[in-house]
Amino acid sequence: MIILVVEFPGVTLAPQAAMRKFEGLIALRAFLGVFEAVSQPAFTLLSSIWYTRKEQGVVVTV
Repeated sequence: MIILVVEFPGVTLAPQAAMRKFEGLIALRAFLGVFEAVSQPAFTLLSSIWYTRKEQGVVVTV
């Protein structure tokens, strides 16, 4: 699952260079927003594997 969170934003950003219409660009940016909204909780979950709850606040904010 984590690999998808990393891969999908890159796949979404790649076609932006080829977009010629504003509507297509907005659609791609909307998909990018969805993928970025998922990434923070996923990375927080991933960091909880290695860090204690006390350390996690510092690690996630950095």
